[in-house]
Amino acid sequence: MAGTTTYFGITYPTSTDYVKDGAVAIQTVATGFDSAVAIPSYNAQTGTTYTFALTDVGKTVTANNASAQTYTIPPTASVAWPTNTTLNVVNLGAGTVTIAAGAGVTVTNASSTLSQYQSAALVRTGLNAWTVIPFAGGVAPLTDSAVSGTTGSPTTNTYTDGGINYKSYSFTGSGSITFSKGGFVDMLLIAGGGGGGTSVAGSQNYSGGGGAGGYVAASSVYWPSGALTITVPAGGASNTSGSNLILGNFYILGGGNGSGITSGWFPAGNGGSGGGGSEGVETAGTGLTNLGFAGGNGAAALNSGGGGGGSSAVGAAGTLQVGGNGGAGTSSSITGTATTRAGGGGGSSGTPGSGGSGGGGAGSNGGTGTAGTANTGSGGGSGNTGGAGGSGLIVIRVRA
Repeated sequence: MAGTTTYFGITYPTSTDYVKDGAVAIQTVATGFDSAVAIPSYNAQTGTTYTFALTDVGKTVTANNASAQTYTIPPTASVAWPTNTTLNVVNLGAGTVTIAAGAGVTVTNASSTLSQYQSAALVRTGLNAWTVIPFAGGVAPLTDSAVSGTTGSPTTNTYTDGGINYKSYSFTGSGSITFSKGGFVDMLLIAGGGGGGTSVAGSQNYSGGGGAGGYVAASSVYWPSGALTITVPAGGASNTSGSNLILGNFYILGGGNGSGITSGWFPAGNGGSGGGGSEGVETAGTGLTNLGFAGGNGAAALNSGGGGGGSSAVGAAGTLQVGGNGGAGTSSSITGTATTRAGGGGGSSGTPGSGGSGGGGAGSNGGTGTAGTANTGSGGGSGNTGGAGGSGLIVIRVRA
């Protein structure tokens, strides 16, 4: 051949004697073409640690483990990395992948962690210097670095679950949280609990417990950049349903009030969870599917009211001189500790009903029902004066 030239690292003949050198020239072109369009190969890893090898050049390393993983870049003294080496990594597992530097290696980029379905290129920029370049591949979960400010003094907690580091922001009052960019967050949203029903003193007409506020645990909710105003809903006073929760596209009903009698009979309220029925107006309020459950019916002429519905169970019906218990609440570990919230209030009677697990107020025998626990969205217990429902709660969780 008379000469060659190189394009993109592949050498081609520039002129040739087609009779003498034709076969060689055709083979050269074919080899270059095959290299350019070769199907990429993969190195599938499923452990919690891995050290990159020379054989990973030109491949994509896939990580797949539910626990945290560490992928280490070894120094040139251990692996003879070619100049301008690029290593591709994709995290398929739920555990976060951390790109670690081996002895003497510097990773010159703070973005060295990959959440599930994130990917990156590791580019060798010096003898033992590498940088991590994340690939655009859809919206990622927000990390705490994207939270640029808060008001209202939310309670925060940082913890690790399933190999993933989280930070939760719990709002028990009004405030705001500001994101510097859009992405996915996890949320726990609880509306205000319903107040317990009131029965006129000495009337023997026993009232129903308040229902829990609507309860929503939502994961991977997309939230845009900018400030998000937080308004925590109030619990309902005696005979009054809890306040609704409104946040972006979420509209969650407060708990229904318990039934009772003041100047006249009043029915149990419908809501996220329904209020309990009273002796005189036996029918309980209804809950809304995926938010809560119905209350328990009152017992006709049996001197007992039903329990308010909880976020995970119906309230119990009243029986002979025994008030119904409030429905059970729901447990969540979004703040790092398993906590049960949004229980229903107990019905009143000679033997009053207990509040549902998660903060529901107990009923009373001739006195004042117990209030639902604040910031649990629980229903208040009923009595001659019904207890107030508990206020709601808003928790937002990001990656730490």
